[in-house]
Amino acid sequence: MRDDLTESELPAAPAPPPALPHPELTARTVLDALQEGVVVVDAAGVVARVNEAVSRLCRADARGLVGHPITQLPVAMVRDPAGEPLRLEEAPLTRALRGEVVRGHLSEIERLDGTRAWIEVNSNPLVGPETAVPYGAVSTYVDVTERVERERRFRHEADHDPLTGVANRRRLVRTLDAAVARARRHEHGVAALAVDLDGFKAVNDRHGHAAGDEVLREVARRLVGAVRERDLVSRPGGDEFVLLLVDLGGPAGMAERLRDRVERVLQEPIQVGEDRIALEAAVGLACFPADAADAAGLLRAADAAMYARKRAA
Repeated sequence: MRDDLTESELPAAPAPPPALPHPELTARTVLDALQEGVVVVDAAGVVARVNEAVSRLCRADARGLVGHPITQLPVAMVRDPAGEPLRLEEAPLTRALRGEVVRGHLSEIERLDGTRAWIEVNSNPLVGPETAVPYGAVSTYVDVTERVERERRFRHEADHDPLTGVANRRRLVRTLDAAVARARRHEHGVAALAVDLDGFKAVNDRHGHAAGDEVLREVARRLVGAVRERDLVSRPGGDEFVLLLVDLGGPAGMAERLRDRVERVLQEPIQVGEDRIALEAAVGLACFPADAADAAGLLRAADAAMYARKRAA
């Protein structure tokens, strides 16, 4: 091998890498290239930096946010998963300014154009090397609307009767257990109404299963309208419905009045096509803790009361 290569035969030295632009320009370019929204605030909660993804997420120009409090984010409303307005002290950036690391915080934003989106927020305090007191905070925002809506659809399908849309047995049991536990803590009452539709089999036999399905859907609609918004209407199966009346702390006799209202709304014939279908309904009422010591016992007591009313009719 030759060891006397001439200068023209030596391999060319690699070209030096291109110099990075000014650090401020580099940081802005990197932030704007991210798919996640990024907001940086100072210790007073004033926005120091915001990237283009925040504008895309809000569907409004967020660049004017710089120099202003984060409360001026261009959205109409920010809500927690329960649908309540998110309080400033509970916002991830506010918590990060107190030194807390926030991961996976879920919020719903209502945009200025009326559309809504679910966002997942991660927030970190910005702390210098010489002090533990944050000099600012940074949050990232990711649109997770598709994921949240998919999960909600799955939960709804798992907890609801596909024919009528009311709760199924799974949700009934879970809600009843929680209601009884809450009633024990706060000394409230819980009532169960067991509803049985007399003559429903004859509807299927005489008018067909499509008519029977429509009757069940109409019964469910009437039951939902007869009770309070916080109560639960469920269809455990067949022509059986169970209603839970929760947090009964009001005037005595409320459960009886709700039972009477349920019976009245079911007395009106149901129009299916050209047919008016009349049903007889027996409604049994049982109350916790007067009639049962636990959730399972309450359902048994409501069933027993329903059969007693059928025999007495």
